[in-house]
Amino acid sequence: MDTNNSKDSRTVKTAEFATIMHFVLSINPLFTVILCCFVFKSVVADIRLRCDGVKLRDLEAELEAEQRRGRDTQAENRKLSRMLQELRTQSEDDRRAMTELADQVNTLQQRIKTLRRQLEEAVSS
Repeated sequence: MDTNNSKDSRTVKTAEFATIMHFVLSINPLFTVILCCFVFKSVVADIRLRCDGVKLRDLEAELEAEQRRGRDTQAENRKLSRMLQELRTQSEDDRRAMTELADQVNTLQQRIKTLRRQLEEAVSS
């Protein structure tokens, strides 16, 4: 309904303006030109304000979206940092376990060599 009222209002204003302009034109053409320039400037200024308002809203929405993306990126970065730290810790644990197992393998291989030698000595004696 607001749109219809504003359209009707603009139509009435346009009709009133046309009547006034016709009257002024009949009195003094120079005054008419000056008045037209003034009206044109005010209309242009009004249009610019509306455009600036739209641009401002668009820019604010874009800024808000960019800030949201920034927060999401930071949250994802923290999550990935935690995962990386967990993987590093797991890697260190695995490396330690591998080193311990390698030491046990070496110890067992030496024990096998010792037992073979003892077995060969026992068989040969």
